[in-house]
Amino acid sequence: MNPIDGTEFWKLKQETDDIVARLGWSKAYCKRYIQSHYGCHTRLTMTDWQLNDLLTTLRQLQAKADTQKLLKKDRRNDRRKRR
Repeated sequence: MNPIDGTEFWKLKQETDDIVARLGWSKAYCKRYIQSHYGCHTRLTMTDWQLNDLLTTLRQLQAKADTQKLLKKDRRNDRRKRR
């Protein structure tokens, strides 16, 4: 994997910020997550591998959350149809 340049880092940072916001995580929770899973205090101190791994994990969590929302919506619609 090629090292992440400054521009790419800020794109990844923005994407992680967006996903963290959609997940409803606070900045403090995100910081604790990074510290507990990667042993780093901020994303600036993470290796390229760690940053990419964090983003992959966040994308997976977002996809799972989106799926759960859709399933919940489908169940509500099914109940309405039965009325």
